[in-house]
Amino acid sequence: ETPFAQVRVESLLSAPHKVLAVRCESKSEDPAGIRATLERWGSRTFAHWYSQVNRDPSIGLSGTATSIERGRVVIRQHLRSMDFTIAAALVADAPAQPPARAGSRAGEWKIDGATGFTLFVAVATSEETPDPAAEVHRILDAAERAGYTRIRADHEAEWKRFWSRSMIDLPEKYLENIWHLT
Repeated sequence: ETPFAQVRVESLLSAPHKVLAVRCESKSEDPAGIRATLERWGSRTFAHWYSQVNRDPSIGLSGTATSIERGRVVIRQHLRSMDFTIAAALVADAPAQPPARAGSRAGEWKIDGATGFTLFVAVATSEETPDPAAEVHRILDAAERAGYTRIRADHEAEWKRFWSRSMIDLPEKYLENIWHLT
């Protein structure tokens, strides 16, 4: 929060919906230009401690392809033994421009004057499904249908179920502590 603007961002990983959901709301005296970007810039190998890190910056950069499909940013990555696809869908509270490709490794949305948006991100690998791109679109379709409010409610309910099964209240606090530790 500043004297000129307020921004609120929250995010969650939903296991039932298989999606990362990021909710952003902003208020500003002047229309703010917001950019949301999905990008991939390779991976580093930490094979055995840090002494063996290969610092060659070109490692992991090949095999990446970014496209815009169905109003979504889609990044496909071919690795030695598998492929994966990561995709993001932006649901704006007000009309927004469609995403644009920002090179072979990124895509982005430019949101002018919007007060809020939700970004859904999904990942699928060829180890899980024969067509990772189709799977991320299926996940994002379901997330968009459900909406952020329902996904958040489902997420909170799942954590409530988890913690209610994970807690115990014993009159003997020493035994209760041992239970929690083990």
